[in-house]
Amino acid sequence: FIQPSGVSNPPAIGPGGTDLLILNNIIKNQQGPTIWVSDSQLINNVIISSLFDPVIIAGTNNSIRYNIFNSNWPATWGNHSNVDPSTIFIDYANNNYHLRPDSPALASGENGVDIGIYGGDAPYIDGGFPSLPSILQLKGDLVAAPGTGLNIEFKAKSNR
Repeated sequence: FIQPSGVSNPPAIGPGGTDLLILNNIIKNQQGPTIWVSDSQLINNVIISSLFDPVIIAGTNNSIRYNIFNSNWPATWGNHSNVDPSTIFIDYANNNYHLRPDSPALASGENGVDIGIYGGDAPYIDGGFPSLPSILQLKGDLVAAPGTGLNIEFKAKSNR
């Protein structure tokens, strides 16, 4: 991200992002304002900041709901405040972000989904293969003459 002049600590997200949907993420920041966006929605995220309490979300007109913060954040709109990351994840210290069986993130998100990367309509799948089809090979003509069409061959895998 571009660091604006006069800002000594760069943000984890931003600056200047607008109309963003930030959904089902783990956002860790150890340097500056955690998020710097406007007119955006932050939903079902785990937001962890090492230096700031409360977490700084710079910008205007943001909808911030159903997130878990490790710092002091208003517990409104389904947000959870002052949650220790070690109570959320199997092994936070070693970057194992699977949810603990007793995690406060389980079924605590908007519409009862899990908060974080393993929740929502498109959860992260270990191994990196999404539920959507993957294109394995794509071959085609670069130019087509009018009336002849464009010849394309592809191989795909369903991942389900």
